[in-house]
Amino acid sequence: MELIVIVLLVVLIPSSLLLIVSAMQAKSGTLKMNNFLGIRTVETMRSEETWTVAHKACAPTLMAAGVIGLLLAAGMVWSAFTKPEWMYYFTGAYVVVVSGGVILAGQQAKKAVKEMDTRA
Repeated sequence: MELIVIVLLVVLIPSSLLLIVSAMQAKSGTLKMNNFLGIRTVETMRSEETWTVAHKACAPTLMAAGVIGLLLAAGMVWSAFTKPEWMYYFTGAYVVVVSGGVILAGQQAKKAVKEMDTRA
């Protein structure tokens, strides 16, 4: 059980916090194009402008995925000590919420870039 808690504290909670911080930067326009963080597709990495437009569009979804992921990770830690049988539910929900949030954010970013291209 201790190993599970260590994995949660070292991997899932920081991952959720990273989503939250990157969403805040994306929303403010301070998330610069890079090779590690953000929605990195051909469309979004075409220029700094497309990167910024795309990330501003998907920031709310990334924020929601990060916040809900953080709550679910905290729920996993709680259940590890109180209701171990609930770990599976929290883990499944975490995977669905965070993965789904990132996939949805990618679709929103793509749509924002496409709309930007049609206006130009």
